Amino acid sequence: GGGGGGGGVSGSTGESVSVERLENAPEKIIYVPALEPVFAAELLVRLAPRRLLLSEMGASESDTEMRALKQLSQQKVLIALNGHPRAIADFVPALGQGYADGGGGGGGAGAGSGGGGG
Repeated sequence: GGGGGGGGVSGSTGESVSVERLENAPEKIIYVPALEPVFAAELLVRLAPRRLLLSEMGASESDTEMRALKQLSQQKVLIALNGHPRAIADFVPALGQGYADGGGGGGGAGAGSGGGGG
């Protein structure tokens, strides 16, 4: 019988898994532990829509990248995101929405008054 169009995904074992098999598989929830603060900062930087300036990370231009990540990890927004990878990924689009001018009320990586709470 026909295989359904040949579309498939290759698993880590090299075995081809059909899309139909994936669609009919039971849903699994995988809990990802919170990232350490510096790794959370690194994720934010890597997902950012553009390269962040050291000054936007709370560091000076003479600081190393690691120092800048440590500074960024201490910003209110990253503390509020609590190292949750999905929350960090969901926040990234807000980086491009004029956060420096106080924009939309959520605060941003460089905004001094990021209000958490509600």
